[in-house]
Amino acid sequence: MADKEILVLLNENPLFKEFDDSEKERLKSSSSHILRFGNGEYIIHQGTAGSALFVLLGGTVAITRNEAPEVELCVLETGAIFGEVPMAVNSRRVTNAVAKGRAVVVKIDGIMFESLNPETLSKLNSYILKLFVNRLDAMNRRMAEVKAGLEKFLLSHEVIKGAAGEFPAASGELKIIQNLWSDYFNDLRTR
Repeated sequence: MADKEILVLLNENPLFKEFDDSEKERLKSSSSHILRFGNGEYIIHQGTAGSALFVLLGGTVAITRNEAPEVELCVLETGAIFGEVPMAVNSRRVTNAVAKGRAVVVKIDGIMFESLNPETLSKLNSYILKLFVNRLDAMNRRMAEVKAGLEKFLLSHEVIKGAAGEFPAASGELKIIQNLWSDYFNDLRTR
């Protein structure tokens, strides 16, 4: 990918919208921080130490966990930031990030952080803080949806359980539901 294409991608990325031209030029010229990955290549490995975050300039990236590598927890599109958790809480990587097709990222590590001027660093920190708040809000919304769905399911289960004595067919449905839930909760306990 040519320097001009990298600059276009930086200009289109929400994180870099507030950066001035000289800041973007500096990022573009940091060729050791512009990384390219092919389909199926790991950008991040769960469990490894990490002190860098990544900004997806082009392509898509799947987020997975080692416990179920075939399950894509989410798919990140151009503009996404990922890998920031170890920087924020000094931990190991909690997920894998795998390129889906070709992907181009900017790796922002300690060396790059130290080279940024205070104004640029402030812009970056502000954006990352907003990112955390938005992710927490989205997670809370999803948890509320899951809880509401589980409560509806449990209510339905109680109705079927109550009807099992009156309707023999309901008894068979109840056993199927109980077996599914038993398998699900046993699976959760063994993880």
